[in-house]
Amino acid sequence: MFAGNTSTGAVGIQTRRGQVYTGGISLLHDLTSRLTVGAEFYGGVSDGAGHDKTQLQAMLGGEFSIRDGLVLSFGVLGGKYGATPSLGGQVGVAVDLPTSH
Repeated sequence: MFAGNTSTGAVGIQTRRGQVYTGGISLLHDLTSRLTVGAEFYGGVSDGAGHDKTQLQAMLGGEFSIRDGLVLSFGVLGGKYGATPSLGGQVGVAVDLPTSH
C-alpha cells in the first residue's frame, strides 16, 4: 500500500506512506500421542518513517490431551514492540461437546 494509513492489525506498525512486510512461522512436534509442543515466531517491518518500524513476537507452548474431548493448552509469549507484552503466559481449555442427531 502506498497511500493512506497502513497497519498490520488493530494495533500494529502504523505508517503514513510506504509498505509493511509481515511474516511468520509455526512449528509443532508430537512428543507423545497426548502431548504436542510448538513454537511460533511472527514479525513485521516498515520501510516508512516512524518510531515503531519493527515488531517481533514469539510464543512457546503446547497442548496436553487430558482425555478424549478435553485438551489443556499452555504457552509463554513475549515480544519487542510497544503493544506487545515483554513476557506473558497463556492457559486454555478446549472441550468438545457431543453432537446430538
